Amino acid sequence: MSRCVKWCTTALLSLLCLCISAQTLFAQSADYPRGPIRILVGFPPGGATDLAARALAEGLNRKWSVPVVVENKPGANGVIAIEEVRRAAPDGQVLHATATGTMVMLPHVSRLSFDPRKDLTPITLLSLYSFVFVSATSMPFNNMKELLAWAKQNPTQASHATTGNGSSSHFAFELLKQSTATEMTAVPYKGDGVILPDLAAARITVALMPVQTAKPLIDAGRVKALAVSGARRVADLPNVPTIAESGFPELEIKPWVSLVGPAGMPNELVQKINAAANEVMLSPAARTRLTSLLSELVPMTAADTRQHLSREYDRWGEVARKANIHAD
Repeated sequence: MSRCVKWCTTALLSLLCLCISAQTLFAQSADYPRGPIRILVGFPPGGATDLAARALAEGLNRKWSVPVVVENKPGANGVIAIEEVRRAAPDGQVLHATATGTMVMLPHVSRLSFDPRKDLTPITLLSLYSFVFVSATSMPFNNMKELLAWAKQNPTQASHATTGNGSSSHFAFELLKQSTATEMTAVPYKGDGVILPDLAAARITVALMPVQTAKPLIDAGRVKALAVSGARRVADLPNVPTIAESGFPELEIKPWVSLVGPAGMPNELVQKINAAANEVMLSPAARTRLTSLLSELVPMTAADTRQHLSREYDRWGEVARKANIHAD
């Protein structure tokens, strides 16, 4: 057999395999949903990502009448769950509810075995939620402008908490320091829960944490809220200004939870899951379930979700570059 004939035979076989694969995925899309469907979460139960995933799973269970289960796979800032999802077949049986830090911040500070822009299929945005800047009630400032003025006058005393390298709080404070030319010492913690005692005792100057985490201490008068991080005020903290109202619109940050799947999912399947997920997350049941999260439910098309993730990736990559943060 000549070299040309061999090449043509190999090419035809490859094309045939691609056609069979495409036909298989199309058939699977037409037959979807088939239970059980797994939604992996890279964090322990009870957090923002987990709560959004469970609201989605509960709604899809009712809508599709097939088992949709949430599986928590915590570890490595959500990377363990993503690794399992990206190795799964692109048939919609394994999905992933993931968070801002894992998708668009962590890749800039850690050497990962995957690229979230290439190795996952964006499906929709599940929810947005607000953070709040908080400090001890004993601190001599009451808003963001006063905080930054105090920090500039006391650069050796000013400090801020983070929940780890590559976390949302880490990047948010890097952005704050870059935008306002303010020096603060970063103090790493293993989680928001262990930050609160040091914050209330004024052992650190300021922290940024989910509203639902900080609100009990705000209500108890142990810490005070300086500003919420999103573009709109939070109903449960109506007197707390937004970061834009505080004079710093460039510091707006609103963490999100997105739904993704493995790379290579057929468009028909992505559109089917997108439509169902958006319907579920806008339902009264999901809104009620996420009340404690103080979430905004903002449905997106799959294309808009991809663009949103890309913009966020570029934004936080620029913050990492300016702060000279390198992949470890």
